Amino acid sequence: MNWEKIERIGIALSFIALAALGCLVVSPPWTEADADEGLFTVILILEHYDCETGVSHRYVKTGDLLLKNFAILIADSFRGAAGKIKVTNTAGNQITPYWYYGGGVDYLAYQSGGAKIYIGSGTGAPSPSDYKLQSTIKSKVIGSHGLSKSGSSLNITVSTTFTFDSSYTITEAGLSVDVYHGDNEHSQVLIARDTFAAIEVSPGDVLTVTYTFKFNQG
Repeated sequence: MNWEKIERIGIALSFIALAALGCLVVSPPWTEADADEGLFTVILILEHYDCETGVSHRYVKTGDLLLKNFAILIADSFRGAAGKIKVTNTAGNQITPYWYYGGGVDYLAYQSGGAKIYIGSGTGAPSPSDYKLQSTIKSKVIGSHGLSKSGSSLNITVSTTFTFDSSYTITEAGLSVDVYHGDNEHSQVLIARDTFAAIEVSPGDVLTVTYTFKFNQG
């Protein structure tokens, strides 16, 4: 795993300004493009703007495992209409994904809101069997998503931005997808959970959370 912190003085609150921090590195140099560890890598990027000090912090973490739910959903996608494999939603209920209304997993937006990113204050180490954050503070439907090619890598990126009206200590994040399981029922199913060194946020602060799934093609 890699965990890098980059600081920059500035007052811009936009995601574009925060993303621009990627050109500033500390020793040893590291960017997301260097995460060529194996054929598949998950990259978590946290960008925190402190409105009181005007300082922006950028954190990058790579190499975390995905949850058991993720593997089950991939396996179930090959079963067509014969969905018999169950996943655990964020409420702790076992559900059977349906794939035959063009539904199944919706990574973008659907009736219940689409994929979500969560932040919380839990410190327990992630386990493949996790189905929710240990202590959720906020969740929000992804604000942007994209598919891009960089060199020999194909990148799927989802991101959203949180603002705060209270102070919190953020130590965990997660990503869920919207799963259709019949009779117009939808559930959020967590596929990734990460913990990290505490990020202290105060009223007016901005935190952008980005997950990138990097597929190396050779």
